[in-house]
Amino acid sequence: MAEQKLALGRIFMVLVILIAVIGGLAYKYVIPELQENQQAKKYDQASSGGRFETNVTVAGDPWSGYSLFRSDRFRTVLSQLQIGYRYDTQEDLEKRFQGLADGKYDFVVATIDGYTLNAINLNYPGVIIFLVDESNGGDSIVASAKIQALDDLENARVSYSAGFPSEHLLDVTLTHFDILGVRREPVNEGLSEKSYQMLQQGRVEAAVVWEPETSRAIQDGYTLLTSTKDSDDIIIDVCIASRQIVMENPEVVHKVTRAYFRTLDYYQKRESEFVQYLARDGGVNQSVAQNIMNGIDFVDLRENHHLWFGIGQNATDKIAKVIEDTISVQQFHDKLMTDPFANKPGRAYWIVNKDFLSQLTPNAAPQIKGMPEKKVAPTPVETKRKFARMKAEEIESKTRRIGEMRVDPIYFGSGSAKLSRQSRLVVDKFAETLLHYPNYRLVLHGYSSPTGSSQINMDLSRKRAGSIARYLVQEHSVQGSRINTVAHGDREPLERNQNETYADWLERNQRTEFVLVKDR
Repeated sequence: MAEQKLALGRIFMVLVILIAVIGGLAYKYVIPELQENQQAKKYDQASSGGRFETNVTVAGDPWSGYSLFRSDRFRTVLSQLQIGYRYDTQEDLEKRFQGLADGKYDFVVATIDGYTLNAINLNYPGVIIFLVDESNGGDSIVASAKIQALDDLENARVSYSAGFPSEHLLDVTLTHFDILGVRREPVNEGLSEKSYQMLQQGRVEAAVVWEPETSRAIQDGYTLLTSTKDSDDIIIDVCIASRQIVMENPEVVHKVTRAYFRTLDYYQKRESEFVQYLARDGGVNQSVAQNIMNGIDFVDLRENHHLWFGIGQNATDKIAKVIEDTISVQQFHDKLMTDPFANKPGRAYWIVNKDFLSQLTPNAAPQIKGMPEKKVAPTPVETKRKFARMKAEEIESKTRRIGEMRVDPIYFGSGSAKLSRQSRLVVDKFAETLLHYPNYRLVLHGYSSPTGSSQINMDLSRKRAGSIARYLVQEHSVQGSRINTVAHGDREPLERNQNETYADWLERNQRTEFVLVKDR
Protein backbone atom coordinates (compact mmCIF):
# COMPACT_ATOMS: atom_id res chain seq x y z
CA MET A 1 0.00 0.00 0.00
CA ALA A 2 2.81 2.39 0.91
CA GLU A 3 4.61 1.50 -2.31
CA GLN A 4 1.49 2.31 -4.33
CA LYS A 5 1.19 5.73 -2.67
CA LEU A 6 4.88 6.36 -3.35
CA ALA A 7 4.43 5.45 -7.05
CA LEU A 8 1.38 7.70 -7.36
CA GLY A 9 3.30 10.50 -5.70
CA ARG A 10 6.12 10.13 -8.20
CA ILE A 11 3.70 10.14 -11.12
CA PHE A 12 2.05 13.27 -9.74
CA MET A 13 5.42 15.00 -9.42
CA VAL A 14 6.33 14.07 -13.00
CA LEU A 15 3.02 15.47 -14.22
CA VAL A 16 3.56 18.68 -12.27
CA ILE A 17 7.04 19.07 -13.71
CA LEU A 18 5.77 18.27 -17.22
CA ILE A 19 2.96 20.83 -16.95
CA ALA A 20 5.42 23.40 -15.65
CA VAL A 21 7.76 22.74 -18.58
CA ILE A 22 4.91 22.99 -21.10
CA GLY A 23 3.67 26.16 -19.43
CA GLY A 24 7.14 27.62 -19.57
CA LEU A 25 7.51 26.79 -23.25
CA ALA A 26 4.07 28.22 -23.96
CA TYR A 27 4.94 31.38 -22.06
CA LYS A 28 8.20 31.68 -23.96
CA TYR A 29 7.04 30.75 -27.48
CA VAL A 30 3.28 30.26 -27.94
CA ILE A 31 1.88 33.20 -26.00
CA PRO A 32 4.21 35.71 -27.65
CA GLU A 33 3.25 34.31 -31.05
CA LEU A 34 -0.47 34.58 -30.21
CA GLN A 35 0.08 38.08 -28.98
CA GLU A 36 2.01 38.87 -32.14
CA ASN A 37 -0.76 37.44 -34.32
CA GLN A 38 -3.36 39.38 -32.38
CA GLN A 39 -1.29 42.53 -32.74
CA ALA A 40 -0.88 41.86 -36.47
CA LYS A 41 -4.62 41.38 -36.80
CA LYS A 42 -5.22 44.69 -35.04
CA TYR A 43 -2.58 46.23 -37.29
CA ASP A 44 -4.41 44.88 -40.36
CA GLN A 45 -7.72 46.16 -39.04
CA ALA A 46 -6.34 49.67 -39.28
CA SER A 47 -6.61 49.31 -43.09
CA SER A 48 -9.65 48.59 -45.28
CA GLY A 49 -7.89 45.53 -46.68
CA GLY A 50 -7.51 44.06 -43.24
CA ARG A 51 -11.27 43.87 -42.95
CA PHE A 52 -11.70 41.95 -46.22
CA GLU A 53 -13.09 38.44 -45.94
CA THR A 54 -10.74 36.95 -48.53
CA ASN A 55 -8.68 37.55 -51.65
CA VAL A 56 -9.31 36.04 -55.09
CA THR A 57 -7.20 35.83 -58.23
CA VAL A 58 -8.50 35.59 -61.79
CA ALA A 59 -6.19 34.51 -64.62
CA GLY A 60 -6.68 35.34 -68.28
CA ASP A 61 -5.00 36.98 -71.24
CA PRO A 62 -5.17 40.46 -72.83
CA TRP A 63 -8.26 39.60 -74.95
CA SER A 64 -10.67 42.56 -74.87
CA GLY A 65 -13.52 40.23 -73.99
CA TYR A 66 -11.91 39.85 -70.57
CA SER A 67 -11.49 43.60 -70.10
CA LEU A 68 -14.18 43.87 -67.42
CA PHE A 69 -12.17 41.56 -65.17
CA ARG A 70 -9.33 44.07 -65.42
CA SER A 71 -11.49 47.12 -64.76
CA ASP A 72 -11.43 49.35 -61.70
CA ARG A 73 -15.20 49.10 -61.72
CA PHE A 74 -15.08 45.35 -61.07
CA ARG A 75 -12.48 45.82 -58.35
CA THR A 76 -14.68 48.50 -56.75
CA VAL A 77 -17.72 46.23 -56.56
CA LEU A 78 -15.65 43.40 -55.09
CA SER A 79 -14.15 45.71 -52.47
CA GLN A 80 -17.67 46.71 -51.41
CA LEU A 81 -18.29 43.00 -50.92
CA GLN A 82 -15.13 42.77 -48.76
CA ILE A 83 -13.17 40.79 -51.35
CA GLY A 84 -9.61 41.62 -52.37
CA TYR A 85 -8.81 41.08 -56.03
CA ARG A 86 -6.00 40.53 -58.55
CA TYR A 87 -6.01 39.80 -62.30
CA ASP A 88 -3.05 37.73 -63.48
CA THR A 89 -2.17 37.81 -67.19
CA GLN A 90 -1.19 34.29 -68.23
CA GLU A 91 -1.30 33.68 -71.99
CA ASP A 92 -0.20 30.04 -71.79
CA LEU A 93 -3.44 28.08 -71.47
CA GLU A 94 -1.83 24.99 -69.97
CA LYS A 95 -0.18 27.11 -67.26
CA ARG A 96 -3.46 28.92 -66.69
CA PHE A 97 -5.30 25.68 -65.97
CA GLN A 98 -2.37 24.28 -63.99
CA GLY A 99 -2.64 27.34 -61.74
CA LEU A 100 -6.33 26.57 -61.26
CA ALA A 101 -5.44 23.00 -60.25
CA ASP A 102 -2.65 24.11 -57.90
CA GLY A 103 -4.75 26.73 -56.10
CA LYS A 104 -2.73 29.63 -57.51
CA TYR A 105 -5.85 30.88 -59.29
CA ASP A 106 -9.42 30.87 -58.00
CA PHE A 107 -10.98 31.67 -61.37
CA VAL A 108 -9.86 31.42 -64.97
CA VAL A 109 -11.34 32.97 -68.10
CA ALA A 110 -10.85 31.03 -71.32
CA THR A 111 -12.68 29.67 -74.36
CA ILE A 112 -14.64 26.44 -74.13
CA ASP A 113 -12.42 24.81 -76.76
CA GLY A 114 -9.32 25.95 -74.86
CA TYR A 115 -10.58 24.33 -71.68
CA THR A 116 -11.72 21.01 -73.17
CA LEU A 117 -8.41 20.58 -75.00
CA ASN A 118 -5.84 21.89 -72.52
CA ALA A 119 -7.20 20.72 -69.15
CA ILE A 120 -7.82 17.06 -69.94
CA ASN A 121 -4.59 15.91 -68.25
CA LEU A 122 -5.56 17.88 -65.13
CA ASN A 123 -8.96 16.15 -64.93
CA TYR A 124 -10.66 19.53 -65.46
CA PRO A 125 -9.98 21.30 -62.15
CA GLY A 126 -12.78 23.85 -62.50
CA VAL A 127 -16.43 24.27 -63.50
CA ILE A 128 -17.98 26.76 -65.91
CA ILE A 129 -20.13 29.16 -63.89
CA PHE A 130 -21.17 31.67 -66.58
CA LEU A 131 -20.55 32.82 -70.15
CA VAL A 132 -18.45 35.92 -70.60
CA ASP A 133 -18.71 36.64 -74.32
CA GLU A 134 -19.05 35.23 -77.81
CA SER A 135 -16.91 36.33 -80.74
CA ASN A 136 -19.19 38.30 -83.07
CA GLY A 137 -16.91 39.21 -85.96
CA GLY A 138 -13.73 39.56 -83.95
CA ASP A 139 -12.34 36.41 -85.62
CA SER A 140 -12.32 35.76 -89.36
CA ILE A 141 -10.74 33.95 -92.29
CA VAL A 142 -9.39 36.28 -94.97
CA ALA A 143 -7.76 35.32 -98.26
CA SER A 144 -6.02 36.50 -101.39
CA ALA A 145 -8.01 37.43 -104.50
CA LYS A 146 -7.75 33.96 -106.05
CA ILE A 147 -9.60 32.46 -103.06
CA GLN A 148 -13.23 33.54 -103.41
CA ALA A 149 -15.03 30.86 -101.37
CA LEU A 150 -14.21 28.33 -98.69
CA ASP A 151 -14.21 25.58 -101.34
CA ASP A 152 -11.11 27.23 -102.86
CA LEU A 153 -9.14 26.54 -99.67
CA GLU A 154 -8.58 22.94 -100.79
CA ASN A 155 -4.79 22.38 -100.50
CA ALA A 156 -4.22 26.10 -99.85
CA ARG A 157 -1.70 27.37 -97.30
CA VAL A 158 -3.43 28.89 -94.25
CA SER A 159 -1.72 30.75 -91.38
CA TYR A 160 -3.27 30.87 -87.91
CA SER A 161 -2.30 31.41 -84.26
CA ALA A 162 -1.58 28.00 -82.78
CA GLY A 163 -3.41 27.25 -79.56
CA PHE A 164 -5.71 30.27 -79.84
CA PRO A 165 -9.42 30.52 -80.71
CA SER A 166 -8.51 31.23 -84.33
CA GLU A 167 -7.24 27.64 -84.60
CA HIS A 168 -10.61 26.40 -83.40
CA LEU A 169 -12.39 28.60 -85.97
CA LEU A 170 -10.26 26.96 -88.67
CA ASP A 171 -11.00 23.48 -87.29
CA VAL A 172 -14.75 24.16 -87.19
CA THR A 173 -14.72 25.52 -90.74
CA LEU A 174 -12.86 22.49 -92.06
CA THR A 175 -15.31 20.24 -90.21
CA HIS A 176 -18.53 21.90 -91.39
CA PHE A 177 -17.53 22.62 -94.99
CA ASP A 178 -16.51 20.08 -97.62
CA ILE A 179 -12.78 20.82 -97.54
CA LEU A 180 -10.65 17.71 -97.42
CA GLY A 181 -7.51 19.46 -96.25
CA VAL A 182 -5.38 22.57 -96.14
CA ARG A 183 -1.68 23.13 -95.62
CA ARG A 184 -1.50 24.54 -92.12
CA GLU A 185 1.06 27.24 -91.29
CA PRO A 186 0.88 27.73 -87.49
CA VAL A 187 2.16 30.96 -85.94
CA ASN A 188 3.53 30.90 -82.40
CA GLU A 189 4.74 34.50 -82.14
CA GLY A 190 3.13 37.70 -83.33
CA LEU A 191 -0.17 35.84 -83.54
CA SER A 192 -2.88 37.62 -85.59
CA GLU A 193 -0.57 40.35 -86.87
CA LYS A 194 2.02 37.78 -87.95
CA SER A 195 -0.64 35.64 -89.66
CA TYR A 196 -1.80 38.66 -91.65
CA GLN A 197 1.77 39.60 -92.57
CA MET A 198 2.26 36.11 -94.03
CA LEU A 199 -0.79 36.68 -96.23
CA GLN A 200 0.51 40.09 -97.34
CA GLN A 201 3.91 38.60 -98.15
CA GLY A 202 2.35 35.85 -100.28
CA ARG A 203 3.62 33.08 -98.03
CA VAL A 204 0.05 31.80 -97.57
CA GLU A 205 -3.19 32.06 -99.53
CA ALA A 206 -5.38 32.61 -96.46
CA ALA A 207 -5.07 33.66 -92.82
CA VAL A 208 -7.18 33.33 -89.69
CA VAL A 209 -7.04 36.68 -87.90
CA TRP A 210 -8.85 38.84 -85.38
CA GLU A 211 -9.33 42.57 -84.90
CA PRO A 212 -7.81 44.91 -85.88
CA GLU A 213 -6.33 42.71 -88.66
CA THR A 214 -9.83 41.75 -89.90
CA SER A 215 -10.67 45.40 -90.62
CA ARG A 216 -7.24 46.01 -92.15
CA ALA A 217 -7.59 43.03 -94.48
CA ILE A 218 -10.97 44.23 -95.75
CA GLN A 219 -9.59 47.74 -96.30
CA ASP A 220 -6.62 46.27 -98.18
CA GLY A 221 -8.93 44.42 -100.56
CA TYR A 222 -8.56 40.86 -99.31
CA THR A 223 -11.50 38.46 -99.46
CA LEU A 224 -13.47 37.95 -96.26
CA LEU A 225 -14.37 34.27 -96.54
CA THR A 226 -16.23 33.96 -93.25
CA SER A 227 -16.22 35.42 -89.75
CA THR A 228 -17.79 34.86 -86.37
CA LYS A 229 -20.19 37.70 -87.19
CA ASP A 230 -22.01 35.25 -89.45
CA SER A 231 -21.68 32.22 -87.19
CA ASP A 232 -23.03 31.28 -83.77
CA ASP A 233 -21.81 29.22 -80.84
CA ILE A 234 -18.27 28.61 -82.09
CA ILE A 235 -15.86 30.77 -80.07
CA ILE A 236 -17.31 31.11 -76.57
CA ASP A 237 -15.48 32.61 -73.58
CA VAL A 238 -16.45 31.41 -70.11
CA CYS A 239 -15.59 32.01 -66.48
CA ILE A 240 -14.31 28.87 -64.76
CA ALA A 241 -14.22 28.59 -60.95
CA SER A 242 -11.87 26.11 -59.28
CA ARG A 243 -13.62 23.11 -57.80
CA GLN A 244 -11.84 23.87 -54.53
CA ILE A 245 -13.37 27.33 -54.07
CA VAL A 246 -16.77 26.07 -55.20
CA MET A 247 -16.71 23.42 -52.48
CA GLU A 248 -14.99 25.37 -49.70
CA ASN A 249 -16.22 28.93 -50.21
CA PRO A 250 -19.30 29.05 -52.45
CA GLU A 251 -20.38 32.41 -51.02
CA VAL A 252 -17.27 34.01 -52.51
CA VAL A 253 -18.08 32.47 -55.91
CA HIS A 254 -21.60 33.87 -55.61
CA LYS A 255 -20.28 37.36 -54.82
CA VAL A 256 -17.78 37.33 -57.67
CA THR A 257 -20.57 36.31 -60.06
CA ARG A 258 -22.80 39.11 -58.78
CA ALA A 259 -19.97 41.64 -59.07
CA TYR A 260 -19.18 40.69 -62.66
CA PHE A 261 -22.73 41.10 -63.93
CA ARG A 262 -23.14 44.35 -62.05
CA THR A 263 -20.02 45.65 -63.80
CA LEU A 264 -21.23 44.44 -67.21
CA ASP A 265 -24.64 46.01 -66.61
CA TYR A 266 -23.01 49.35 -65.78
CA TYR A 267 -20.96 49.47 -68.98
CA GLN A 268 -23.69 48.16 -71.29
CA LYS A 269 -25.85 51.12 -70.23
CA ARG A 270 -23.00 53.55 -71.00
CA GLU A 271 -21.67 52.61 -74.43
CA SER A 272 -19.44 55.64 -74.99
CA GLU A 273 -17.78 55.11 -71.60
CA PHE A 274 -17.36 51.42 -72.46
CA VAL A 275 -15.60 52.30 -75.75
CA GLN A 276 -13.30 54.71 -73.92
CA TYR A 277 -12.41 52.05 -71.39
CA LEU A 278 -11.74 49.44 -74.14
CA ALA A 279 -9.43 51.95 -75.84
CA ARG A 280 -7.45 52.46 -72.62
CA ASP A 281 -7.41 48.76 -71.83
CA GLY A 282 -6.20 47.76 -75.29
CA GLY A 283 -3.93 50.73 -75.92
CA VAL A 284 -5.79 51.65 -79.14
CA ASN A 285 -7.72 54.65 -80.42
CA GLN A 286 -11.47 54.90 -79.99
CA SER A 287 -12.23 54.00 -83.61
CA VAL A 288 -10.41 50.68 -83.24
CA ALA A 289 -12.01 50.21 -79.81
CA GLN A 290 -15.45 50.63 -81.39
CA ASN A 291 -14.62 47.91 -83.94
CA ILE A 292 -13.39 45.67 -81.14
CA MET A 293 -16.62 46.15 -79.18
CA ASN A 294 -18.71 45.46 -82.30
CA GLY A 295 -16.84 42.18 -82.69
CA ILE A 296 -17.57 40.96 -79.16
CA ASP A 297 -21.00 39.92 -77.92
CA PHE A 298 -20.82 40.32 -74.13
CA VAL A 299 -23.32 37.84 -72.67
CA ASP A 300 -25.42 39.46 -69.95
CA LEU A 301 -27.18 37.81 -67.03
CA ARG A 302 -30.49 37.47 -68.82
CA GLU A 303 -28.87 35.77 -71.83
CA ASN A 304 -26.91 33.47 -69.52
CA HIS A 305 -30.17 32.45 -67.87
CA HIS A 306 -32.46 32.07 -70.85
CA LEU A 307 -30.18 31.14 -73.74
CA TRP A 308 -27.37 29.16 -72.21
CA PHE A 309 -28.14 27.59 -68.83
CA GLY A 310 -31.88 26.89 -69.09
CA ILE A 311 -32.83 29.02 -66.08
CA GLY A 312 -36.39 30.35 -66.14
CA GLN A 313 -39.56 29.64 -68.08
CA ASN A 314 -39.19 28.74 -71.76
CA ALA A 315 -35.41 28.94 -71.40
CA THR A 316 -32.97 27.00 -73.56
CA ASP A 317 -29.93 25.12 -72.30
CA LYS A 318 -27.19 25.35 -74.94
CA ILE A 319 -24.08 25.07 -72.80
CA ALA A 320 -23.80 21.27 -72.81
CA LYS A 321 -24.57 21.04 -76.54
CA VAL A 322 -21.82 23.53 -77.39
CA ILE A 323 -19.34 21.61 -75.21
CA GLU A 324 -20.29 18.38 -76.99
CA ASP A 325 -20.01 20.01 -80.43
CA THR A 326 -16.60 21.40 -79.50
CA ILE A 327 -15.37 17.96 -78.46
CA SER A 328 -16.70 16.46 -81.73
CA VAL A 329 -14.65 18.97 -83.75
CA GLN A 330 -11.54 18.24 -81.69
CA GLN A 331 -12.04 14.51 -82.20
CA PHE A 332 -12.58 15.02 -85.94
CA HIS A 333 -9.12 16.60 -86.13
CA ASP A 334 -7.55 14.00 -83.79
CA LYS A 335 -6.83 16.54 -81.05
CA LEU A 336 -8.90 14.51 -78.60
CA MET A 337 -8.88 10.76 -79.03
CA THR A 338 -12.00 10.16 -76.94
CA ASP A 339 -14.85 12.11 -75.36
CA PRO A 340 -13.40 12.96 -71.92
CA PHE A 341 -16.89 13.21 -70.39
CA ALA A 342 -18.41 10.05 -71.86
CA ASN A 343 -18.26 8.24 -68.51
CA LYS A 344 -18.65 11.25 -66.21
CA PRO A 345 -21.86 11.97 -64.26
CA GLY A 346 -24.00 14.20 -66.46
CA ARG A 347 -21.46 13.96 -69.30
CA ALA A 348 -20.72 17.57 -70.45
CA TYR A 349 -22.47 18.95 -67.36
CA TRP A 350 -19.58 17.54 -65.35
CA ILE A 351 -17.68 20.77 -66.04
CA VAL A 352 -20.72 23.04 -65.54
CA ASN A 353 -22.25 24.52 -62.38
CA LYS A 354 -25.35 26.67 -62.83
CA ASP A 355 -26.05 27.14 -59.09
CA PHE A 356 -24.50 30.60 -58.91
CA LEU A 357 -26.46 31.92 -61.88
CA SER A 358 -29.63 30.37 -60.45
CA GLN A 359 -29.20 32.42 -57.27
CA LEU A 360 -29.32 35.66 -59.27
CA THR A 361 -32.16 37.50 -60.95
CA PRO A 362 -31.48 40.16 -63.58
CA ASN A 363 -31.84 42.82 -60.87
CA ALA A 364 -29.88 41.01 -58.17
CA ALA A 365 -26.44 42.49 -58.82
CA PRO A 366 -25.15 44.78 -56.05
CA GLN A 367 -25.47 48.52 -56.45
CA ILE A 368 -22.35 50.65 -56.77
CA LYS A 369 -22.40 53.44 -54.25
CA GLY A 370 -22.74 56.92 -55.69
CA MET A 371 -23.48 55.70 -59.25
CA PRO A 372 -27.02 56.48 -60.42
CA GLU A 373 -28.89 53.90 -62.45
CA LYS A 374 -29.70 54.59 -66.07
CA LYS A 375 -33.01 53.07 -67.14
CA VAL A 376 -32.99 51.31 -70.50
CA ALA A 377 -35.46 49.05 -72.25
CA PRO A 378 -34.58 45.36 -72.00
CA THR A 379 -33.08 43.88 -75.16
CA PRO A 380 -34.63 40.77 -76.72
CA VAL A 381 -32.94 37.55 -75.74
CA GLU A 382 -32.42 36.48 -79.35
CA THR A 383 -33.36 37.81 -82.75
CA LYS A 384 -33.93 35.68 -85.84
CA ARG A 385 -33.08 37.12 -89.23
CA LYS A 386 -35.91 37.28 -91.74
CA PHE A 387 -34.95 36.35 -95.29
CA ALA A 388 -36.71 37.93 -98.26
CA ARG A 389 -37.61 35.40 -100.93
CA MET A 390 -35.14 35.31 -103.80
CA LYS A 391 -35.68 33.83 -107.26
CA ALA A 392 -33.34 31.03 -108.31
CA GLU A 393 -32.05 33.06 -111.26
CA GLU A 394 -31.10 35.89 -108.87
CA ILE A 395 -28.87 33.77 -106.64
CA GLU A 396 -25.69 34.15 -108.68
CA SER A 397 -25.92 37.94 -109.06
CA LYS A 398 -27.32 38.85 -105.63
CA THR A 399 -25.35 36.50 -103.36
CA ARG A 400 -21.75 35.48 -102.73
CA ARG A 401 -20.87 31.81 -102.40
CA ILE A 402 -19.56 30.84 -98.95
CA GLY A 403 -19.00 27.14 -99.54
CA GLU A 404 -20.43 23.65 -99.85
CA MET A 405 -21.27 21.99 -96.55
CA ARG A 406 -19.96 18.59 -95.53
CA VAL A 407 -23.05 16.33 -95.66
CA ASP A 408 -23.22 12.55 -95.83
CA PRO A 409 -24.66 11.19 -99.10
CA ILE A 410 -28.45 11.18 -99.41
CA TYR A 411 -29.74 8.26 -101.42
CA PHE A 412 -33.14 8.01 -103.12
CA GLY A 413 -34.82 4.97 -104.58
CA SER A 414 -34.80 4.56 -108.34
CA GLY A 415 -37.08 7.19 -109.86
CA SER A 416 -38.15 8.34 -106.35
CA ALA A 417 -37.94 11.70 -104.57
CA LYS A 418 -39.05 10.31 -101.20
CA LEU A 419 -36.61 10.70 -98.31
CA SER A 420 -35.72 7.40 -96.65
CA ARG A 421 -35.38 7.10 -92.88
CA GLN A 422 -31.59 7.11 -93.21
CA SER A 423 -31.71 10.18 -95.46
CA ARG A 424 -33.88 12.02 -92.94
CA LEU A 425 -31.25 11.35 -90.26
CA VAL A 426 -28.61 12.88 -92.54
CA VAL A 427 -30.75 15.99 -93.04
CA ASP A 428 -31.39 16.17 -89.27
CA LYS A 429 -27.66 16.26 -88.66
CA PHE A 430 -27.19 18.96 -91.29
CA ALA A 431 -29.95 21.06 -89.69
CA GLU A 432 -27.97 21.11 -86.44
CA THR A 433 -24.90 22.38 -88.30
CA LEU A 434 -26.98 25.01 -90.10
CA LEU A 435 -27.85 26.54 -86.71
CA HIS A 436 -24.25 27.79 -86.52
CA TYR A 437 -24.75 29.95 -89.62
CA PRO A 438 -27.95 32.01 -89.16
CA ASN A 439 -27.01 34.74 -91.66
CA TYR A 440 -26.45 32.53 -94.69
CA ARG A 441 -28.96 31.33 -97.26
CA LEU A 442 -29.07 27.70 -98.34
CA VAL A 443 -29.04 26.60 -101.98
CA LEU A 444 -29.77 22.94 -102.66
CA HIS A 445 -28.31 21.70 -105.94
CA GLY A 446 -29.98 18.52 -107.13
CA TYR A 447 -28.35 16.06 -109.56
CA SER A 448 -29.32 12.71 -111.07
CA SER A 449 -27.43 9.84 -112.66
CA PRO A 450 -26.77 10.12 -116.44
CA THR A 451 -29.17 7.42 -117.60
CA GLY A 452 -32.58 7.62 -119.25
CA SER A 453 -34.42 10.75 -120.33
CA SER A 454 -32.67 14.04 -119.61
CA GLN A 455 -36.02 15.79 -119.06
CA ILE A 456 -37.14 13.15 -116.56
CA ASN A 457 -33.79 13.42 -114.80
CA MET A 458 -34.13 17.20 -114.62
CA ASP A 459 -37.59 16.91 -113.03
CA LEU A 460 -36.40 14.20 -110.66
CA SER A 461 -33.42 16.23 -109.44
CA ARG A 462 -35.76 19.20 -108.84
CA LYS A 463 -38.20 17.06 -106.85
CA ARG A 464 -35.42 15.52 -104.77
CA ALA A 465 -33.98 18.90 -103.82
CA GLY A 466 -37.53 20.06 -103.07
CA SER A 467 -38.11 17.08 -100.74
CA ILE A 468 -35.08 18.08 -98.68
CA ALA A 469 -36.18 21.73 -98.60
CA ARG A 470 -39.69 20.83 -97.41
CA TYR A 471 -38.29 18.54 -94.72
CA LEU A 472 -36.06 21.32 -93.39
CA VAL A 473 -39.01 23.73 -93.28
CA GLN A 474 -41.52 21.31 -91.76
CA GLU A 475 -39.31 19.45 -89.31
CA HIS A 476 -36.66 22.03 -88.39
CA SER A 477 -38.52 25.33 -88.87
CA VAL A 478 -36.02 26.68 -91.40
CA GLN A 479 -37.56 29.66 -93.21
CA GLY A 480 -38.78 28.64 -96.63
CA SER A 481 -37.66 31.99 -98.03
CA ARG A 482 -34.13 31.15 -96.95
CA ILE A 483 -33.88 28.08 -99.20
CA ASN A 484 -33.55 27.90 -102.98
CA THR A 485 -33.36 24.76 -105.06
CA VAL A 486 -31.52 24.39 -108.36
CA ALA A 487 -32.03 21.36 -110.61
CA HIS A 488 -29.12 20.17 -112.75
CA GLY A 489 -30.43 16.79 -113.88
CA ASP A 490 -27.74 14.68 -115.52
CA ARG A 491 -25.86 17.60 -117.09
CA GLU A 492 -22.85 17.55 -114.74
CA PRO A 493 -21.85 13.92 -114.06
CA LEU A 494 -18.99 13.27 -111.67
CA GLU A 495 -15.73 11.85 -112.94
CA ARG A 496 -15.65 8.10 -112.51
CA ASN A 497 -12.98 6.92 -110.07
CA GLN A 498 -10.47 4.27 -110.97
CA ASN A 499 -11.77 0.78 -110.09
CA GLU A 500 -15.23 2.24 -109.30
CA THR A 501 -18.06 0.03 -110.55
CA TYR A 502 -20.56 1.47 -112.97
CA ALA A 503 -23.39 0.93 -110.47
CA ASP A 504 -21.51 2.77 -107.70
CA TRP A 505 -20.72 5.62 -110.07
CA LEU A 506 -24.39 5.99 -111.02
CA GLU A 507 -25.41 5.99 -107.36
CA ARG A 508 -22.81 8.65 -106.53
CA ASN A 509 -24.22 10.94 -109.22
CA GLN A 510 -27.63 10.94 -107.52
CA ARG A 511 -26.47 13.65 -105.17
CA THR A 512 -27.58 16.87 -103.52
CA GLU A 513 -25.10 19.62 -102.72
CA PHE A 514 -25.79 21.88 -99.73
CA VAL A 515 -24.26 25.29 -100.49
CA LEU A 516 -24.34 28.35 -98.23
CA VAL A 517 -24.44 31.83 -99.79
CA LYS A 518 -24.55 35.34 -98.37
CA ASP A 519 -26.45 38.36 -99.66
CA ARG A 520 -24.16 40.88 -101.34
